[in-house]
Amino acid sequence: MDAGALIIDDRQPGRGFTSGPYNTRAVDGVVRVAREFGNQSYIGGFFSSRDFVDTSNRVASIDARLKLSKNWVVDVQGVHSWTRQNAQAGQNCLSFQQNAQGFGSQQGNALWADASYSGRHFTFSTSYNDFSPNFCTQLGFVNRIDIRQNNAFGGYFWRPNKGKIIDFGPTFSETVDWNHAGILQDWSVGLGFRWT
Repeated sequence: MDAGALIIDDRQPGRGFTSGPYNTRAVDGVVRVAREFGNQSYIGGFFSSRDFVDTSNRVASIDARLKLSKNWVVDVQGVHSWTRQNAQAGQNCLSFQQNAQGFGSQQGNALWADASYSGRHFTFSTSYNDFSPNFCTQLGFVNRIDIRQNNAFGGYFWRPNKGKIIDFGPTFSETVDWNHAGILQDWSVGLGFRWT
């Protein structure tokens, strides 16, 4: 079993306040554990916490990598976040109304799944990301919330036994995403040709 932890005494958040309860420091902590099994597979867990006086953000997840065969690999991760913030403290994940007072709290979820196949000629991968509107992580980075996104990539490659070209062949890709109200946000489809 592998395990790691990190605890930080963070003075930066309190530097924006000259007095009052927020003229102090935040405590950040991260813990990760993982256990390998089978042939290049593992299951793991993650927990992070950020506490700044009476505000907090906690994120917990479980993830796994399953090598199903020589060619197929599946990766999954499920995440849940809990957030409590004060509208006057700044650094908000929550969507406060203008001139809001007091505290707010929310919980959110995220899901990531990826399946990929890699063979001598054919390569394919597809992934799915889902971040709920209320998901928040102060110790991580998330490009966008309130989104469900699917990506796919595939290609067929010839691999010469001799010469300077390692492989070449046609490729395709697609991306589509929509919000949790079911409204399409972006989509793209691409065809190409690659050589290495």
